[in-house]
Amino acid sequence: MTWIMSLPDGGTVESDDFLLSDLETIEKETGEYWSTMNVLRTAKVARAFLRVAYQRTGRDPADVDLLTMKFLKSCFDFRADDEAPAEAEGTAADPTKGRTSRSSSGGARRSTSGPRPSAGSND
Repeated sequence: MTWIMSLPDGGTVESDDFLLSDLETIEKETGEYWSTMNVLRTAKVARAFLRVAYQRTGRDPADVDLLTMKFLKSCFDFRADDEAPAEAEGTAADPTKGRTSRSSSGGARRSTSGPRPSAGSND
């Protein structure tokens, strides 16, 4: 899975381009394993991903702390791995499950949060 980050100046960075050292830094900063990181689940992970993206594009990583929630919600896109079967889309492995797509002016797929039923519901 790949997180695509749209930066304020219009540039983009893909998490697939992060170095292993970048992922280790994010793991240390967030306390999460790289394979379970979801930028839509916790601001700590989103911030760490954006700091790496800023650093890799020559921006000051400290500027991430000046971003608004509005920007944060709009800057991340998710793309499943190419080798994932089409029927796997929307499964538990997809962090955008339960989210509704909306188009953006840049043509990239954007998502918004929707309610999710709890896994252990006794309804």
